[in-house]
Amino acid sequence: EGYSEVQLKTGQDIVVSTKKEHYGECGSDIIYVDYQNIVNIMEVGQLIYIDDGLMSLEVKAKKDEHSLLCKVVNGGALGSHKGVNLPESSVDLPALSERDISDIKFGLEQKIDMIFASFIRKASDVDSIKKTLGEAGKHIKIISKIENK
Repeated sequence: EGYSEVQLKTGQDIVVSTKKEHYGECGSDIIYVDYQNIVNIMEVGQLIYIDDGLMSLEVKAKKDEHSLLCKVVNGGALGSHKGVNLPESSVDLPALSERDISDIKFGLEQKIDMIFASFIRKASDVDSIKKTLGEAGKHIKIISKIENK
């Protein structure tokens, strides 16, 4: 799978799709996201931030159960596998992915003394990290980056 960028121009319309067949067809008119519930949680007028907020899209309409019609608010060069942030929505993803848990356990073995935790939405997200750290990691500081309004 190659790497290429598409240019998103401020003011243009773009479709955000969860259909897997769009994964390989992304371009300046359609992009694929792997968060399957995005259409259900987003409302018209809410913003989708991409690539640490460098680009943003405003939801104009729900096209169907798999796609949103959006307007590019802040354009830019969009590459593959960029992060998506939905600060105005109640995202229903777990606080920790399997990879996060694996990374925390590896960090424990390496005797880390702090964790910088992104995408923290509520106190129970930090509790999940503490639970994963267990007794062996009770001394480890957790620095949270809050990802909601």
